Amino acid sequence: MWGGDMREGKTSNIELDVIYKAYLPEKRIVPSDTMVHLDWKRAQQLAAKVHRHGVVYFPIFIMKHWIAGLLEKGTRDSAEIQLRILDSAPSPIVEDKLRKHFNMVWPALRLVNEFSPRQERYSDDCGLYMSAVFFGDHLDIQIDHSHDMAKCMRRLLYAASKH
Repeated sequence: MWGGDMREGKTSNIELDVIYKAYLPEKRIVPSDTMVHLDWKRAQQLAAKVHRHGVVYFPIFIMKHWIAGLLEKGTRDSAEIQLRILDSAPSPIVEDKLRKHFNMVWPALRLVNEFSPRQERYSDDCGLYMSAVFFGDHLDIQIDHSHDMAKCMRRLLYAASKH
């Protein structure tokens, strides 16, 4: 298990997978442990999934931190795949490790950093912010990232995990 227990304010890969499977289109989400086990073969499968289904939600867990990844067709040519990265607590160390990992297993992937609202400093809310990105994109809505957004998302995701 990666992450932590939602009751303690953290989000685990197991809890997130249950929620995503129930509330997001299965063809557009990959399991939360995909990044941990990503290799060249799996990268090719993900590229094919993007070409079949469009945007694919890619939960990234690296260095005990969740980051929202949206895999989609690139803008440069029809074969290009890009990963839009929305990180609520960006760090040069994490970004460097992420880039190095993708360069090893998926060198053709184009990484695009996009602004993400920031989580409270020293909080464990990265999984909540990642989930807000996925649900906002799926529902085609703008998530209000007010000061109590994490608290609201925690309650919603906890309730969703119990249904």
